[in-house]
Amino acid sequence: LHQAQGASRADVLQARIQEQGAHVALEEAHVRYAAAWRQLTAMIGLPYMEPTLLEGRLDENVVQLDFQACYAGLSAASPQLQAAMIRIQHARQEVLREKAGAIPNVTVQTVTEFDHTTGATTVSTLLAAPMPVFNRNQGNIYHAYADIREAQAEVERVRLVLHDQLADAFRRHESARVRAQRLRETILADADENLRLVSAGQREGEFSLFQVITARQLYAQSH
Repeated sequence: LHQAQGASRADVLQARIQEQGAHVALEEAHVRYAAAWRQLTAMIGLPYMEPTLLEGRLDENVVQLDFQACYAGLSAASPQLQAAMIRIQHARQEVLREKAGAIPNVTVQTVTEFDHTTGATTVSTLLAAPMPVFNRNQGNIYHAYADIREAQAEVERVRLVLHDQLADAFRRHESARVRAQRLRETILADADENLRLVSAGQREGEFSLFQVITARQLYAQSH
């Protein structure tokens, strides 16, 4: 069109810029695809799995999830939360051990002696049972109770972190679900019809080539 004086030099430059922008977007899409594949294979425990086509369609049967049900499932399967709860059990066992340490051990000692002069054998038994008066292991017991409170606070912190992370993921999922539904029910049909009408109008001289390009871009982006 520019050579036939039907378009300006600026139109050519704008078209060239759009073309290069499309190439950049394509390269970025390849990079995002590779990163997404690595994340997916790491999540399913197969980090060295080569990229391949996935079965099914992502734009069909998008389930509307329930936040509380998702949070309950996440809490039950979270390794971070399980580890934090195990630390509580460990801290409680430490309390029992420190309480037992307040009870002194009873020491029994038996000594056998033989007198070569008289030929007599003497057997003596010694029994030692310390009686704690001031030191009843209070410091270690209080420390063990503090460890329990710290472990319980860690469990609550992990729960809040999981709740916050799930809230963000749930927001993105719900936004994507609504967007997919709108695309499937309205936007794609309108984009198809718009491209058909603009293409037919361009052949009749009603629309310019640039309007057709714009309609094609909208069609491609929607799909």
